[in-house]
Amino acid sequence: MTDPIYLDNRCADWAGKLKDDLTAKKVKNPVNHVQKSMGILQEDGLYAFGVYQKYKDKEGGATLGILFKEFLTRDPLKPILFPAGAPAAGDLTSVIKELTGQSLAQIFLARDLILRVLVYAYYHLRANEKKPEQD
Repeated sequence: MTDPIYLDNRCADWAGKLKDDLTAKKVKNPVNHVQKSMGILQEDGLYAFGVYQKYKDKEGGATLGILFKEFLTRDPLKPILFPAGAPAAGDLTSVIKELTGQSLAQIFLARDLILRVLVYAYYHLRANEKKPEQD
């Protein structure tokens, strides 16, 4: 019997990594970028999310694009999302294009997991913000 895969724990781990990457690269207003990315993913879909990351390269999009490409193409998600084999090399949008050729269940799983990472990263970043001094 194989060990169960706890995807929520994986999402929390990747959210911490995302927060660390955005902080280390001194991205201007990372909370805003993550929040806008969540809205685009929810309202406009997975492919629009990938294009937005490419478009907002300097505002943190490059960091998110690299991280989520890695997130989707590594174990344990790779065999679930891409049962026919590893996706072709490329950026996040090319991985998402290949993913859209899969079943709806796999597309929705990818979208929901990316959204979960973004939500957790948002709260990590908010908790990391400097709080105003109280008298």
